[in-house]
Amino acid sequence: MKIGINILSILGVVSQLFSGARAENHDFPYETLTFDDLIKKPSNNNDVNKNNDNFYMILVNNTSDDGENLSKRSLNQFINEISSEISDIIIDNKETYEDAKKLQEFEQKNIALEKRSLKKRSDDENESNLAYPISTLNDKTIIYSYLSKDIVDIIEKLPYVMACVPDVKLTRASAANNNLKRIEIETNWSGVATKEDSDIHLSLISQGKYDDQLIGEYDKTYYYPSTAGKDVDIFIIDNGFNFRHSEFSNKNERIAKCIFKVENAKIVASEDEEVCEKSDSYHGEKIADLAGGLIHGVAPKANIYGIAMEEEPDEDSENKTYNEPSDYSEEAVMLLSHFIAAMQHIRDSLFRPNKAIFNFSYGLALDYFKENDKYMIDYWEEFINELADEGAVFVAAAGNEGIQVDRDNKPFFYPCSYENVICVGAVDNYGKNKLHKLEIEITEITNQLRVEFNDELYMKGSQLYNNYMTLKSELPKIFLNKTMDSSNYEVAYFSNYGKKVNIHAPAYVTVSYQDKLGDDYNEIDVGTSYSSPIVVGVAATIMSEHPDKKFDSKSMLKYLNKIGEKNIINGILEGNPNIFINNGKHIVYSQDDNYYGCGPRSGDQKCLNNLFCTKDGYCSSDKPTDESDSSSSSESEI
Repeated sequence: MKIGINILSILGVVSQLFSGARAENHDFPYETLTFDDLIKKPSNNNDVNKNNDNFYMILVNNTSDDGENLSKRSLNQFINEISSEISDIIIDNKETYEDAKKLQEFEQKNIALEKRSLKKRSDDENESNLAYPISTLNDKTIIYSYLSKDIVDIIEKLPYVMACVPDVKLTRASAANNNLKRIEIETNWSGVATKEDSDIHLSLISQGKYDDQLIGEYDKTYYYPSTAGKDVDIFIIDNGFNFRHSEFSNKNERIAKCIFKVENAKIVASEDEEVCEKSDSYHGEKIADLAGGLIHGVAPKANIYGIAMEEEPDEDSENKTYNEPSDYSEEAVMLLSHFIAAMQHIRDSLFRPNKAIFNFSYGLALDYFKENDKYMIDYWEEFINELADEGAVFVAAAGNEGIQVDRDNKPFFYPCSYENVICVGAVDNYGKNKLHKLEIEITEITNQLRVEFNDELYMKGSQLYNNYMTLKSELPKIFLNKTMDSSNYEVAYFSNYGKKVNIHAPAYVTVSYQDKLGDDYNEIDVGTSYSSPIVVGVAATIMSEHPDKKFDSKSMLKYLNKIGEKNIINGILEGNPNIFINNGKHIVYSQDDNYYGCGPRSGDQKCLNNLFCTKDGYCSSDKPTDESDSSSSSESEI
């Protein structure tokens, strides 16, 4: 379902009830919203220091009074005198610094650096450690120093000073290329490929847990093995595909095509290998894009085989209740018979052992079947088990109904809860959980006000509604900026759950598709349907990196558990797997190269002054005793 973040129908009533609150009530201005902490203002990268003390470049005119350039000896003497004068001004005005300790550190570091300096000092040069020249060009010299704002005012009035300019940071275009060698060492990949300024569903899976207290600017780069799923077959059984789309334009290095259709449980040839059975939901196209698209996909060199199935109307949909968003709310289903027929044909004609991954973004709960239909559920499981024994990997969506996939230690939601299927839940990488909680609060207040009006409750409802509308407008901007909010490592409120949900992946994705008229669209979409192909793509990159390993569902799950990010997701019940998908690269880099912590979560920085790095990335005087939750396992350990 598209995420325009529709308000529940009840909020229409809430909107009318509180419609005058924002205009008439001045107690709830934007600045006082309780959700301001979610919308962080970007820092100015040119601000080296937040206080009034700063590093400065002092531009000096080094010509004589008559405008002639000075001789080298005279120039050295002149600059020496100016540096000394500036040093004297600093010493005489130390009380003007907000942080005089930093000035002392600046001087002491310069003293220490003298021993390693490559600059040879002449006999007539007596360079100060508080102010010193760093460059001379024709008639200008730059002197470098650490100054308070009051000292800057004094220096700017000196006759030979042309300007006093705060030092600035040059932001890298990308932090990725500078770290590629380190990433190769960490991951043991044969080569590292990158997608810069990538979708958040990609950047999240190639780094450890992002913490805005440890990192300057979120790293938007997606890092992945350069093999990128090559020679691995991904089979997607869904409602239609378009491999003519530019996302699959690299057919010179992989296969991407419709291989057959299923109608009336019969295998029929596709009339067109590139475009087959377009659906109004474009669900299959989006799944294929996430698994292996050039821009939005996890494994852009994997073979993508589309099996198109006709959707059937869900005649029981009016008797079911769903939590928004849900793939099932489109009131269309796939027939189990068609799935089994498709799998049979793949097994007989297309299957390559230890090279095949199946994506299932459809599923069903046992409640939807009559008792006798359980025989077919068992048959489906047996079929999957046999293919898994022959070397297939199966990945399935956990579902979007907010229900438990296993009950009393028995399977309940299929095929997710089968033993040989890797079941994928969803993480709220968008922030919608916060809106959902507000929706519930507002709905409760609305219901109470309908029974009996109360001024205090009305004011609370007005504030919550204003909070809701503000957050609702801000979240898309943050998501489209491709940055992560540290508080969003939380199970999506609609995701099915349970002990059989093996792993979690981003719920909110950016996808491309082409409609029936040939118009191209980029869209934000949501659901465990899209979490599943993300895991499929990661599995494909692992298999292409290790062509000699014989993966099946169980060994792949074991591998994913080893390299996954452990215990970072909020909202998972104790005892249930708490693994966030990761492709083997764990070190969290900063886009602007600013780090405030240590270890893998902060650029693998080291602690100083005999401090120890905690597993959460903070320097501490306490030596860590338990690193069992560390998620920095390299592939060499597997």
